[in-house]
Amino acid sequence: MGDELIHTLGAPNLALRLTEPTSVEVIQQEGKNPYSYAKATVTRWEFPARGSMPPLKLYWYDASRGARYRPPDLPADEPVIPARADTFPRQPAADGGGPPSGGARGARGGAPAGGGAGRASIAGSAQPAGGQAAGRGAGGGGGRPGAGGAVRGQNQGVVFVGDKGYLAAGGEGTEGGVALLPAARMRDAKLPPEVLWRSPGHYTEWIMACKGCIPRTMADFAFASPLTETVLLGVVALNFEGKLEWDSEKGIFPNNKEANKYLQPPHFRKGWSFT
Repeated sequence: MGDELIHTLGAPNLALRLTEPTSVEVIQQEGKNPYSYAKATVTRWEFPARGSMPPLKLYWYDASRGARYRPPDLPADEPVIPARADTFPRQPAADGGGPPSGGARGARGGAPAGGGAGRASIAGSAQPAGGQAAGRGAGGGGGRPGAGGAVRGQNQGVVFVGDKGYLAAGGEGTEGGVALLPAARMRDAKLPPEVLWRSPGHYTEWIMACKGCIPRTMADFAFASPLTETVLLGVVALNFEGKLEWDSEKGIFPNNKEANKYLQPPHFRKGWSFT
């Protein structure tokens, strides 16, 4: 959670306009012991309504198996997470593919154009129910060798579980393939026109922003701050039983004083402070 979730949750965070959560709870830990983190965990966050989008539950499945995010009609030998070769053909950008502007992502908290999936799952061992989003886990992809030695399917990715079907993205939800599940549903499917700028790469994008060529990067602080907050709250929750209510404005867990001790370092070296 402390490493990969910040990457894997990027695409759902963007698509679902996630803000700061209102609670976090580790609902399952396998192999918990006093010496190390558990072998497998399931963590749940709750998010408030965002514009026209309803409240959301997000599940992160870390190293869990027996995934329920697999479509019931997915062939046994078909991977859940697509490789790059399985992607849709690219569509022309609706805005010409220009750099990000003040409204490229839309106002924070607003609903994305065209709506979104009914719920999302981050590949692993998800148990998504209505109006929920779920998390990743190692070993969930079921990859197998493909033509030319390419790997078809990965063991990490994002699965959006919607009311009308399943959409998967490989890798960390950005650099891998994107496909409907099962792949047979892609034969007559087309992506909508692109409405977001396609980054030339984070190094190039950073330099462009520094030089004023673009007004901001796609993952600026307004985007990254609540995302990072979500992830770090999950790390704190690994140490406690039960739900931790979260007050983002005050920066505290109102229902657990002990958990608040994990929100700041116990001390700083002389000459340093945090404000």
